[in-house]
Formats: sequence, C-alpha cells, structure tokens
Amino acid sequence: MLSRREFGQVVAGVPLSVLMHSQAPPGRPADAVQFGLETFSFHDLPPAGDPQLVPTIVRNMVEIGVGECEIMSGHVEPYASYTTGWWVQSRRAPGFQKVREEARQWRLTVPLDYYRGVRKQFDDAGLIYLYNVNFNETFTDAERDRTFEAAVALGLRDSVRRRS
Repeated sequence: MLSRREFGQVVAGVPLSVLMHSQAPPGRPADAVQFGLETFSFHDLPPAGDPQLVPTIVRNMVEIGVGECEIMSGHVEPYASYTTGWWVQSRRAPGFQKVREEARQWRLTVPLDYYRGVRKQFDDAGLIYLYNVNFNETFTDAERDRTFEAAVALGLRDSVRRRS
C-alpha cells in the first residue's frame, strides 16, 4: 500500500483536471478517476455563519474541478463544529454550555428552507455532496431528529439512514 506521500509522487505528473472530478461534467471523460474532498481541505475560508462560506466552497470546487465533497455541519450552520462539541477539548472550554445551547436552539428552529438554499447552491453548480454532522453526547433526541430533517432538506434522501 502506498503512503499519501508516495501516492502524491505517483500522480504528481497527472493533470488535476484528469484526476479530480465526479460525474464526468461536460467535456470530461466518463472513465476518469473520481475524487472528492472534505470541505475542511480548503483553508482561508470565511468563518462559520458568514453568508459567503458556502459560495466560497462551491466556487473553489468548481475552480479546481472537484465535483464531490463532504461538507461539515460547521460550514453549513452558523456555529463552527468545534465550538459545539466536536472536539472533546472544546467541551471543557469556558462558555461552552452557552454556545452549545445557542447552536441547539438554532438547529431546532431554523426553517428547513435555509438548508434548501444551501442545496440549491451546490445543485446550480452541478456538484454532489454529503453532509457530515458529528453527533456526541450533548445532542438531544430532538436535535438528532432535526439534523436528519436538515439532511433531507439538503437533498440527501438516499443517504439518510437512522439507527435504532
């Protein structure tokens, strides 16, 4: 098995446009290798809650020719993932309980049309995405249920699976 570094050396001479795309956009070969990315791969993004965050991610994906991504909840919601308990260390930070409750209330009350608006930005660019929410013990059942509703509003019907 190749390490990431060795893999990088192997593909270094192959143009990214050949390697990095999803559903063979117009003008690209259908049998090319498909790559996706995690939205945390982009640095220098606007902060969580900034209305330019999702458009920046979409623009970056289009510019580099990647058609598929996994978008973190902290890039969709106005609260960065780490501030709402994604990292155990953040759960020990001063003010965590207040921020966590604010995030919970936002998640439980935001209209589902908000998520549909995010979906439209990806759809309009012809991009495919997955939605990643890092559940932890601070999530209530209502919050978990609402997260699944958000995933459906984001257009992820086929990938939403609940565990009993």
